Amino acid sequence: MARDCRSVAVFVVLWWNSLECFGTLPGNTRPTKTARPTLPDSTLLLLQTINEIDDAEKRMKAIHILLEKVEEEKEKEKEKEIDVLNLKVEKEKVEKEKDVLKVEKEKAVFQERLIKLEEDLLQAKGLMTARGVFERVVQLAFNEQKTVGKVKGKCIIANILPTISDNPQAGRFSKLHVSSAKRCDSTQSVKDALQSVWTQLSQQVHDFLWSGDVKIGSDLPEVTRCIAEELCKGMGLEVLP
Repeated sequence: MARDCRSVAVFVVLWWNSLECFGTLPGNTRPTKTARPTLPDSTLLLLQTINEIDDAEKRMKAIHILLEKVEEEKEKEKEKEIDVLNLKVEKEKVEKEKDVLKVEKEKAVFQERLIKLEEDLLQAKGLMTARGVFERVVQLAFNEQKTVGKVKGKCIIANILPTISDNPQAGRFSKLHVSSAKRCDSTQSVKDALQSVWTQLSQQVHDFLWSGDVKIGSDLPEVTRCIAEELCKGMGLEVLP
């Protein structure tokens, strides 16, 4: 009977090793053997203690209890592995959610910028009149004059036109004003021509606001229309007939 118990003990060892050494056996595939593990010291000590029991029935009962204990330990190890795997999957899921939130945030920022751009475009379209273009080019010319130290403070169109007329070399837009006046009006000085245009345009906003190319009122004097058209050309804007 002692030999039978020792045989059972050996079976426990072999059974334990079989749990770790071989994977599943799909079809006729041979198992792949891995590193051969050993029983924990505590289990080996229990086996030794069981083998020293004189009563055969008690030894068999102890063996069965040990088998159950070993099985429980294996189940616990599997549960730990599953927990680790689940934790890894959850972590990856959180990272992906963060990436999605980041993309959504960037998309929202882009949408805000797009809305702002559309608003700016609508504002720009609202200025696409002869007066709007004239004021814009004067403002740009004022900035040039300010850079070279010819003016200070804020841009007041009626006050800045003489300075622009006297200093076309200040920059591109100052030169555009002067060249447009010379090309369109040969009967008076550049300063007087620009002042006359501003007087005409500042009396009222000519025609309705336009959404596209520049609309120049047909009721404007010929010189005013001409200078406005020249300014539009210099700004790369098309003039509607």
